[in-house]
Amino acid sequence: MRVIDGEENQRFANWLSSLPYTPSMYGSLEIPRWIQTTDDRERFREFVYPAVNLRSQDTALFRDRTILSSTNDAVERFNDEIAELRNAASREYFSHDEVRSQETGNVDDYTPEYLRQITCQGIPMGILRLQ
Repeated sequence: MRVIDGEENQRFANWLSSLPYTPSMYGSLEIPRWIQTTDDRERFREFVYPAVNLRSQDTALFRDRTILSSTNDAVERFNDEIAELRNAASREYFSHDEVRSQETGNVDDYTPEYLRQITCQGIPMGILRLQ
């Protein structure tokens, strides 16, 4: 992770790097008071990516802002909301179009559509939609 210079950014980076990354850490996590949180998705989106800026079609807005999420589903849902507000042409890139293997086996048992829809921690999404 690259951190932009600044006391608040460094403070966040230090807190984030202090978190352990082990399967035993499933459960609650105490968020420090100085980190802003909300349960209101629209308010959150408006804070990070104001709608007036999204409609301007200026992609510079995305260079200095990041949202951390623990699941691909949450990221995909949020990205879909942003894409809908931007109302710009998009293009899809697929992680898998076909299976080619010299080995024998049951490679053809899994269709590209099935493989693209698998979402779990540590595996990138099967379809990347860019505007």
